[in-house]
Amino acid sequence: MSINVNDVEVALIEVRAALFERLASIKHQLHIAHSSDAEEQSQEREDDDILHSLELETQQEIAQVSKALTRIVSGEYGRCECCGELIEERRLEAIPYATLCITCAVRH
Repeated sequence: MSINVNDVEVALIEVRAALFERLASIKHQLHIAHSSDAEEQSQEREDDDILHSLELETQQEIAQVSKALTRIVSGEYGRCECCGELIEERRLEAIPYATLCITCAVRH
């Protein structure tokens, strides 16, 4: 594998830090008091639904990045969790936290 795992680790740590910042911002926005105007409250509640979705998505992404960092430390990074084969470099470049090769990802 010609991917520099140290560079990937540094990049993933930076991504995770940015995701934690995004998560903090979302949580802050969710705790802002709603307007007393009924029409505005309706829009704010819709906004909250979107924020909750973003919060869940961000938490899932943090978990994926953290898992990739754990796999780097354990020496498993770049190997498919399912079949054990090497994950293509192009896939890892596109999705550095990928844990499945493309064949196994399509199957699951």
